[in-house]
Amino acid sequence: MHDELREKAARRAAYIRQAQRELREEDRRKAVEMITAKGKAVTLFELFYDLTFVYAVSHMTGLLEHAENGVVPGYAVWLHLISALIVLQAWLYQTNYNNRFASGRWYENVVMAVNMMSALFMSNIIGGTSEPAYFSFCIVMIIMLGDIAVLYAVKARVVGNQTAGAASARSFSRMLFGFTVIYAADTVLFALPISETIPLVILNIMAFLGAVFPVFVRRDFEKEIVDFPHLTERFELLTIVTFGEMIVSVGVFFMPESLSHYSFFAFLIIILLFGCYVIHNHYMIDRHADTRGLVLMFSHYAMIIGLNVITAAQTLIAEDEINGQTATNMMLGSTLLYFAGMFMNSIYYKRKLWSAAEKAAACGALAAGAVVMIAMRSPRGCLIGMLIISAGLFAVLLYKTRKQRILCREEE
Repeated sequence: MHDELREKAARRAAYIRQAQRELREEDRRKAVEMITAKGKAVTLFELFYDLTFVYAVSHMTGLLEHAENGVVPGYAVWLHLISALIVLQAWLYQTNYNNRFASGRWYENVVMAVNMMSALFMSNIIGGTSEPAYFSFCIVMIIMLGDIAVLYAVKARVVGNQTAGAASARSFSRMLFGFTVIYAADTVLFALPISETIPLVILNIMAFLGAVFPVFVRRDFEKEIVDFPHLTERFELLTIVTFGEMIVSVGVFFMPESLSHYSFFAFLIIILLFGCYVIHNHYMIDRHADTRGLVLMFSHYAMIIGLNVITAAQTLIAEDEINGQTATNMMLGSTLLYFAGMFMNSIYYKRKLWSAAEKAAACGALAAGAVVMIAMRSPRGCLIGMLIISAGLFAVLLYKTRKQRILCREEE
């Protein structure tokens, strides 16, 4: 009797082990299929994840919306830059994992939920200049980067050594673990009774290093695992979130006591800027290009920061808190940054060449708007100059995309 029971238990244990092996192999097969698949749909949870960054974007913009004697302080500009780099890289590392390796496993969703809570907490300490704020910032980065590093390590183990993407997963896991260790060391330095200068310098260096480090490890970005259509859609959604913050900012132009033709100008500028982005990045670039997507990533750093500064400048202009020179510097500099970032993506065109006439028209619109801003040096002059630039480039891009469609029809 006992021998029979032991035999049944052994058969049951063997069956369970076989079932577990089959499940692991099925998980590995599905993971490999997801890595090499193209055109993944953006999930609802990813959209929900993006919504948490609406809050972060609003706090980043708020750093620039306080002027002293008509001038935005230099420390506010620096805090905005550092905060923007940290928030965007936190979003980008999660997005890169989702683009290359996510397969909808429960632990991936748990990590995204944890990072959403971390992003909300980080949003509330953005701009803090006290030691507790810096300490908390480091803790949040340890959580956000550390759990993504764990995801990469798990994925490298699941897919196996000989599978496409395994080397990338291991490389990014090591890189993010390295960043986590540095932030942990910085946390210890902030906790020690020493000057905060050294840990603060390290924090600033890490903000820039974390943003640009993928350039130095670009060889580990395997093209075959990059889902470029999914990546472009994710960046489009982030940009739409930023434009949503701009729409909120121009609401002050539409108060009964402040309604004027400048209210129309402010709203039209946003529509034209968004129209330029849609035509250029949605319709003109090849969304199925065989590329690592690095330029797409870094160009959006410039565009998001540029749009944030435009948003802050419009708010300050509406509230009459900045002088003409500050308004000119903010609006002109951020506009050039935005369009520079956008036109970086021209490397993804199906047809890469601009005609001489198109280049001349684009440069002419930029020059004309800049001349108006510099000549008038007033908040209202900035709005007029911005309108000239955005309307001129919108017209050029509209003409260019229509010409591209005609060429495509002729080839068909």
